[in-house]
Amino acid sequence: MSSLQEQGWFDLSQNSVGALCARLATDCAAVQGATGTRLGTVLQGVSTMTLGVGLAMFYSWKMTLVSLLSVPCVMGGIYLEGYVNKRAERRERAALEQASRVATEAVLNVRTVHSLGVEESVLARYGAALAAAAARAAPGRRVRGPVYGVCVCAPTLGYAVSLAYAGYLIAREDLPYAYAILVSEALIYGAWMLAAALSFAPHFAGARRSGARIVRALRRRPRVATAPTASAHHDWSAVGEVKFSNISFAYPSRPNVPVLRGLSLRVPPKATVALVGPSGCGKSTLLNLLMRSYDADSGSVSLDDKDIQRDLTLPRLRAQLGLVQQEPSLFSRTIQPEVRQTICVGRTHRGMGCITTCV
Repeated sequence: MSSLQEQGWFDLSQNSVGALCARLATDCAAVQGATGTRLGTVLQGVSTMTLGVGLAMFYSWKMTLVSLLSVPCVMGGIYLEGYVNKRAERRERAALEQASRVATEAVLNVRTVHSLGVEESVLARYGAALAAAAARAAPGRRVRGPVYGVCVCAPTLGYAVSLAYAGYLIAREDLPYAYAILVSEALIYGAWMLAAALSFAPHFAGARRSGARIVRALRRRPRVATAPTASAHHDWSAVGEVKFSNISFAYPSRPNVPVLRGLSLRVPPKATVALVGPSGCGKSTLLNLLMRSYDADSGSVSLDDKDIQRDLTLPRLRAQLGLVQQEPSLFSRTIQPEVRQTICVGRTHRGMGCITTCV
């Protein structure tokens, strides 16, 4: 990616952890599945059909033209199968992303789920999402079966037409028997190879759609990024004065629900401040704005009289801050490496003195 995406992008339902995991599992596999041996099979089928038509035209152009009448039927069946598969894939993917989102969020917050005793509720939601996916797939199965049958039968019907006309020409002594077998086998074998190759057409169509989604995500520019006027300030270390000036903000996932309206707040250096209020009043939002997980809709946030949005780069700003969340991610190590790898990140000296000061 051109840069890491902002947190607000992940707040949207289509970009949640579960949806992204499902998208990575399906889109990357689809792109990979349309390359390699499958691409070679397609080239082999096209070249075999081309050579077969050339040989058939050389020995009997009449029989060749009649036999080629079945080719549009084969192509039409394959196109129809790809169209039906595309519609079914779109419906099933949306339903499976919902199920994956429920499962991923439950696993990531397993302690909260267990403490509240809502395992059965989460399991019921997951089962309902899978049931919805199965229900959406049911109509597609009833259509995809007959369409697949048409695709399989088309080359066989073409074989029958070719041999029937060959018998007519042989009866009129316009075509030697040996030529009839040669022409029919060359065309039908080429048609079979082409049909086998074009059976991958739905995979290539799906890979194209998956590749477009991947490229679109890679090319997206984050809304929270380092401003052109920002400086790294390598020799600067924050004292700790924080100012919120006339801040207004609403989360991107709920733009019509304002969280902060004209808030102004000053936190002096080395002060211990507690933000107290009901759930949803904006306590965590202030920390997110300070760390630039989001940018305010209006107003400014400054650290030591430096505007964090215009004067500081994102790496330099976040190197001055430390955050311990409600449910921190801890590793199976002692306190010393935990503090060094989390709280002391970005500090010049990360020895025992830094660890003692932080603790």
